[in-house]
Amino acid sequence: MKYRIRFDRLSPPLCGLTAGMVRRAFDRYVAADYPEKGIESFYRFSSPQAILSRCRDGQHRGLVAIHGDRIVGFLEIRLPNHITSLFVDPDYHGMGIARKLWEMVTGHFTEVKVFTVNSSPYAVKVYEKFNFVRIGEFQQKDGIYYLPMRWERP
Repeated sequence: MKYRIRFDRLSPPLCGLTAGMVRRAFDRYVAADYPEKGIESFYRFSSPQAILSRCRDGQHRGLVAIHGDRIVGFLEIRLPNHITSLFVDPDYHGMGIARKLWEMVTGHFTEVKVFTVNSSPYAVKVYEKFNFVRIGEFQQKDGIYYLPMRWERP
């Protein structure tokens, strides 16, 4: 089945729906790798209020993928060049949504030559498909496990 997905900048009215999708995806794919402290830390980071605060702070930019009235993808950048979130609704995995969000970021921020991310264990393979490389070992902060990665513009 082919879905008609539209892509747009995250706006305050979409933050609640975005937070709900992020939590569903996190619970399904990432939470099992984290201790309770990490899950609680992530829930605070991804709450509707936290996403709304970052949406308004001038230091972050978010993009969403929308199908009908449903948020099905989300990518957030902390300016100038750090990915803070990349999530796709579990029902929409494998449809190229994450790649399209990433291509929109690199197409928009053409002056940025390097992007970084602290990838969850689950997402490492996704970022490697986008040509990110590992720049360290797995680390842990506040119960959240991550692998520092880097992408350089060809």
